[in-house]
Amino acid sequence: MTNTALAVISDADIFKAASRLARGLESHPSLRHDNGDGSIFRVTIMQDVTLIANRYLLVPVDLNRLWHFDKSRLRRPRLLEHLEIEVGMPVRYIASDRGFFYVLEWNSGRGNGAPARAIALPGMVALPSVERDRFALGVADHGPLLAERRELRGVVVGGGPRTGKTSLLRSLAYQAVSNGWILYLADKPLGNTFMPALWSRVPSVAGIATNGSEIDELLTDIDDQCSRRAALFAEAARNYIPPEDLEQFNEWTGSRLPPILFAADEFNTFSHYISMERFADIARRNQKYGLMIVIAAHEWKSDAISKSLSELLETRICFHMASREAIRAVMPFVSPAQVAQLGRIAEQGRVAINLMGHHSLMQAYYLDPERLSAMAVSQAVEKPRVTLTTNEQEIARAAIEELDGYFSIEKLAALGISRRQIVKASKAWADRGWLGPVTDRGRALTDRFADDTGLEQGRPQEAPGRSDRSDDQGDQTDQAPETLGFAGRATERDIAFAEGLIARRGGLNAGLTGV
Repeated sequence: MTNTALAVISDADIFKAASRLARGLESHPSLRHDNGDGSIFRVTIMQDVTLIANRYLLVPVDLNRLWHFDKSRLRRPRLLEHLEIEVGMPVRYIASDRGFFYVLEWNSGRGNGAPARAIALPGMVALPSVERDRFALGVADHGPLLAERRELRGVVVGGGPRTGKTSLLRSLAYQAVSNGWILYLADKPLGNTFMPALWSRVPSVAGIATNGSEIDELLTDIDDQCSRRAALFAEAARNYIPPEDLEQFNEWTGSRLPPILFAADEFNTFSHYISMERFADIARRNQKYGLMIVIAAHEWKSDAISKSLSELLETRICFHMASREAIRAVMPFVSPAQVAQLGRIAEQGRVAINLMGHHSLMQAYYLDPERLSAMAVSQAVEKPRVTLTTNEQEIARAAIEELDGYFSIEKLAALGISRRQIVKASKAWADRGWLGPVTDRGRALTDRFADDTGLEQGRPQEAPGRSDRSDDQGDQTDQAPETLGFAGRATERDIAFAEGLIARRGGLNAGLTGV
């Protein structure tokens, strides 16, 4: 469980907070005189500033020379936001018979050097052994932070140079490779996050984009993969109801259809070349088929992430960024005071994270480049295969076994296969480069077809839901290889993590505690 410590707030701290409040009031243009002379009113902090329950600072304010002033201006949202940024903690306004008061919620964050929590996050922490079907993100004040794909959903990352953003993105991709995912990566030309020279050597990386046309091809390929999965989901339906997501599909069919990761660093570089509506549509339709999207940039504009896309990318990770606009684009739900606090994060690898609606301060795991190099030369991960639908498998087997590796619409139809399905496969396979030029015998299945599907003459592809593993080996082969460092079921660390989440969800403040 997390230890909570109340901050010791000195008289000097109280005076500093009150003085910043006065400065914020005096500097806001909406509180200038109505007579248009541009003068700024004076604010005097009265002596009876009160600290209540070591948390709430009650500040009575004497507004001189403003007897004719519209006092409702003092509680306008824009002014309160301005004051929160100036003071560094939430600010509320109270008007009563006793006068005008501002209430500062001291123990909601790291306001004026008085943190509400005694948080001792570690410095640089190496990425531990990869766990099966879970991403290790970092160490929060309640312990290691891990999440499944369904918990992460989509991710937006923001961070300036040398903050740890690159290491985090590499770590996510590295863990996806170790878990057998299919990866599509994008980085700006000469970028050092997903360097083609390294990542192209990894068999499970299906594509790397460095320009607009290449990323458009990646998205088309992802959409095509997920369209095939939609057909597989329909075939696996129970009582006409298909599986809700990839995990349920694998559970129902007993297969290991891998998730898909699309990760792009400096996403703003590519956003000008692709339709963001199409991108959001691909993200929305294909999450259930195993797609997880991670987009990152060192600078985000307020309008860079549309509302429809923002709702799909629920996990937010914010490293240090100098621009408040960029911070708010990544973390649009935090208060102005918390935006100011995030701007003061300076330690490399230190981030604020919003996971499943819960905010934490975290030290992100660091991935040693030597582990990346070892991954690139390792042959332990098999090249990902395109999973064919049942209809496509029937067509492929007929083309290989009956037509000696040639695709002919007429000859395949003569074997009793649906002409509509043959024509559909003909177009899709040609677009993927699986069919050669037209000849008298038809179109030959290409080497790329064999590479992508794993199909060769006399070796049909294993159907979804089937396995060639013997029953007496099931318990052994269901376990991941020891070399990948997978864990078993719930560990003591898992239980401690769950207890920490429960404890923090029950806290009084839903903000970025400890930031």
